[in-house]
Amino acid sequence: MSFLFRTRHHNDSNKTEATPPSAGLFDCKSLPRNLEEIGLKSSRGLLMVFVPPEVEFRQVSNHWQSFSNPALKILSISSSGTLCNQGRSSMYCPADGIHGSWLCLPENLVAQTQIGKLSTAANAERNNIVASLSHLQELASGMDAMEGAITQLKQLQQLTTQTR
Repeated sequence: MSFLFRTRHHNDSNKTEATPPSAGLFDCKSLPRNLEEIGLKSSRGLLMVFVPPEVEFRQVSNHWQSFSNPALKILSISSSGTLCNQGRSSMYCPADGIHGSWLCLPENLVAQTQIGKLSTAANAERNNIVASLSHLQELASGMDAMEGAITQLKQLQQLTTQTR
C-alpha cells in the first residue's frame, strides 16, 4: 500500500498569496532557543524535524516539541538521510554527524493537501498470489479427501471381489 499526496488548486482571487515552504539545518549539540532563531517567527502549519541517528532522539525531539502550539504542529522523525544540500557534492548530511534538518509546510499548503491510499501493482500482485495459494490449499484439501475416498472404494472393491 502506498500513500499519495496531492495539492488541490483553488482559483479564489480573494485569497492572499500562498506562503512557500521553508527549510534549514540545525546543530543537535546547539539547538535553537526559539523558532525565530531559524527564521520561523510566527509560523503556522506543520514543522517536520529530521534527526540524525547518532544523536539522542528523545532529547532533540522533546526540545523541538516545546515549540509546538495550536497553530504549529511539530513532527520529529529519525532519519539517516537528513537533507542538507548546502553546496556539497551530496544532498545529504553525513549520517554520523550532528546536523539535522527541518521543513516547515505552511498552514495554507497543508490545508490544500489531500492524502489518499492507493493499492500499488505490487500489492495487487501479492494479493493475487495469496488468493491463489489459498485456492491451492483448498484444492489440496479436496485432493486429500478424494484420495481417502478412493482408498475406501478400493477397499470396498477388494471386499466385493473376495466375497464372490
